Amino acid sequence: MNVRHQFARIVVFLGIGILVYLPACIAEITPAPSPAATPTDAGSSSHWRFLRHDRDSLRQLGGGDMVAGMNTLGEVGYELFIVTTMNDQGADGWLYFRQAPWNRPMPQPPIEYKVIDDQGITDLGQDSFADGLITLANDRWQLAAITTKKGGGTGWHFFYRDKVVMTPDHTAGSPSAAVPSDQPDDPRSAPLSTSAEPDFSTPRAAVQTLITAATARNVDLLSHCFADSAAEEFKPLRSKTATQADLDGLATLLQGATVTDIQIEGGRQATVSVKLATRNDKIELTRTSEGWRVVDF
Repeated sequence: MNVRHQFARIVVFLGIGILVYLPACIAEITPAPSPAATPTDAGSSSHWRFLRHDRDSLRQLGGGDMVAGMNTLGEVGYELFIVTTMNDQGADGWLYFRQAPWNRPMPQPPIEYKVIDDQGITDLGQDSFADGLITLANDRWQLAAITTKKGGGTGWHFFYRDKVVMTPDHTAGSPSAAVPSDQPDDPRSAPLSTSAEPDFSTPRAAVQTLITAATARNVDLLSHCFADSAAEEFKPLRSKTATQADLDGLATLLQGATVTDIQIEGGRQATVSVKLATRNDKIELTRTSEGWRVVDF
């Protein structure tokens, strides 16, 4: 009888222990994020990030343009590494992107994409597919993935490359040759160039153009940097009526600016964090039919 009583006590204690321990275990389990989630920040990360998109979601992210959507992801360092084939004709299904670990509070080096079929490559090579591939390689395009057709042949070729920026040649007083954006090692921490060609294709490019126009006091270029919905204080810049004092003040403010973060929301709005000589600031941008334009900062 005593043995049975002792055994019963052991069972009760075990049951109480399980009830106490089980909720603690459950509390440590967190659901994994959706692989199709759209990134809204490019903050620091000590682990790989993965995203999955199809053509429709990329078009939505890119304002109706699939490649623009891919470039939006590439702007914050998402690299395409797998494309699935959806049908016998080689149509693409899912596109998988990854972002490498980044332990500093700044985005990945930007990437841009090109999607082209067999005929397009052949046209680039003047009726030679092989020469077309050489042309792409000479422009630094690397093949990331392809889709295949039933019975052989390719559907689409997906190329990528590091985005090109211009760097000033301080010894000659003129811009040097274009270099990949991963030079230097920390492109986001380097001062933005003041010699790049006007470019509004991405938030970072639009900020680069703003820096270029401001430091050069280029009134005409500055008038194209701001959206119609920009804050009232920027109206003189949009209408080319800013005073010389205003131009000098803007040039001083943006001289040597450094991008530290880019946040993109829904493919239509963006916030670019910039380190200035005197303070940190955020530049708000919106996507228009003519590209990204500054709204406020």
